[in-house]
Amino acid sequence: MTQSKKNYFYMIAPASNKFFGAEPLTYCSDQEASVGGIVEIELNNNKCYGIILSSSDKPDFPTKPIVKVTDYNLGSKKLNFIKNLVAYYPNPIGHVASLFLPKKYYESRDADTNTKKPSDIKLSDQQIEAVKRIDESGSKTIVLHGITGSGKTRIYIKLALKEFLAGKSSLILVPEISLTPKIIKDFVEIFGEDSVVAFHSGLTQSQRDKIWASVFRSNKIIIGARSALFLPIKNLGLIVVDEFHDQSYVQESQPSYNAIKVAGLLSASQKSKLVLGSATPNITDYYQAVFKDAEVIKLDDKAISSDHIIDVKVIDLSVKADNLGSSNLISKPLLKQIEIALSNKKQTLIFINRRGTSRTILCSNCGWQSLCKNCNIPHVFHHDLNTYLCHECGQNSPKITQCPKCSSEQIFYKSGGTKLVEKELSSLFPLANIARFDKDNSRSEHIANRYQSILSGEIDIIIGTQILIKGHDFPKLGLVAMLQADSYLQYPDYTSKENLFQAVNQLYGRIDRGHGSGVFLIQTHSPENPTIKQAIANNWYDFYEDELQSRSKYKYPPFVYTLRIKHSMKDKARIIKYFDKLIGSISQSHPVLIDGPTPSMHQNKDGKWHYQIIVKSKDRSTLLQIIKELPGNCQYTIDPSHLL
Repeated sequence: MTQSKKNYFYMIAPASNKFFGAEPLTYCSDQEASVGGIVEIELNNNKCYGIILSSSDKPDFPTKPIVKVTDYNLGSKKLNFIKNLVAYYPNPIGHVASLFLPKKYYESRDADTNTKKPSDIKLSDQQIEAVKRIDESGSKTIVLHGITGSGKTRIYIKLALKEFLAGKSSLILVPEISLTPKIIKDFVEIFGEDSVVAFHSGLTQSQRDKIWASVFRSNKIIIGARSALFLPIKNLGLIVVDEFHDQSYVQESQPSYNAIKVAGLLSASQKSKLVLGSATPNITDYYQAVFKDAEVIKLDDKAISSDHIIDVKVIDLSVKADNLGSSNLISKPLLKQIEIALSNKKQTLIFINRRGTSRTILCSNCGWQSLCKNCNIPHVFHHDLNTYLCHECGQNSPKITQCPKCSSEQIFYKSGGTKLVEKELSSLFPLANIARFDKDNSRSEHIANRYQSILSGEIDIIIGTQILIKGHDFPKLGLVAMLQADSYLQYPDYTSKENLFQAVNQLYGRIDRGHGSGVFLIQTHSPENPTIKQAIANNWYDFYEDELQSRSKYKYPPFVYTLRIKHSMKDKARIIKYFDKLIGSISQSHPVLIDGPTPSMHQNKDGKWHYQIIVKSKDRSTLLQIIKELPGNCQYTIDPSHLL
């Protein structure tokens, strides 16, 4: 009599964004597999990969068989990290598992061999002291609060070198990897190309899959954006989050998460050191890190000592007769400074936090405004495309010459952006080489592909949005100008002042790096604004204390945890009634504060009314419980980076 094969049963998290369940699925196999193993399974008649979370008893329902057991196993530490991540951020388990797995597997081979022996790096006395304190610190989390130009990158390299020589890998996170080619170059010079890998969304899927297999096998220095947190890094000894204040570390779409918090969970599971570096730390993250006994190391000196002077000029735009000429964007003092910079063979950087040519298109006769048909928000005019474009959904329509409502030809364009600045400066300085950097760039125009042109001085005037203030070092800069500084304060959110402080301070840091004297010019309608003054003076701690006092008074993070809940309906009265009922239900079951219901930032789009409520609690677990009780048609974000 033939003995039947024994079946084994496993709880598996499918790595598929099409699986929205909160719990893993049960599969069977006639061969034994290991917990943490990666397997190929069938999900809804399609094949995908999955992670074995645990073994299971035989269920009382039919199960599908595992298609294939691969020779990869994430190990107990990584598995513990996944379970903690799911508990901290209640995303669908299929979405979470998909973060950790590639699309294609390369069968395990021997570990890569590194051909270059790492060289040492020379540090300043301040940097040596910082490395010593990090090495000797009993805290697993270090906040490296260093002014711009203090040489934080060299400290990261030295820390990674110590780990590498001890047989361990390091993960260096940057806000946007494609914007920071210099940090990759700096690490390659010390470790060699074989030991350094860059991981980001700009790679092809095949490249990403090969890197996944490579870091699984060998110790590496991984430099990447937030997605690099989920690589199966071998022997992870150090995690660095550079510019940890940057909003690029927050992913709002599913699976939603804050990379700073995820880095903390990864550090705890791997027992590795976590270093958070910034000149302008995020207030909430800084407060929570210190509250959890993180050690703070201040770097108050420039890495390159210099007697160069940065002349700060604040231009009051409310005095229009004195400071504004034919342009509402570029002041007369700024034009004079650009002329001086060009004559001295110095570069100019112009920052404006708005894309396009004009962000408001109006009929001056009847008041008609061009709005997106889908989102009901203002179109942005792009003169180079001769098109009205919605920056929310991408809907576009051609430029018009007559008002569709009253047939007037008095179409008025106002509230300029990067393209209008480019257009005006090209007309005023026709011999200058001008480059614009924003989300409207083609791939060939992207800053990563023109970085050497900036460094060499080939580009005379650099215009752009947030892309320009993310840690770049442009040694030939002689002038940095911030247009429309007040625009940050137009957003009705508790983070507005913080965003303004960070932008001013980071911009100041682009020119104050010891390469030479220069001018930092700020255009504003409120020159006495205390946030602008504190940012220019680098009084971060004064600003921090002021903000903490305000946030404590009005119940904002870090003194409460927040949960944003959104929903939409075609009828405005119904959506308000829906939220009133939901507020009553939540309030009856949980001791929380609830703001709203209020319109979302884009309240009327796709033919629906979009509303939201903000739930506040001192206990984050209360918000997690509320999420479990929410109706399935609600959208939610826990710990949102803003409340709009």
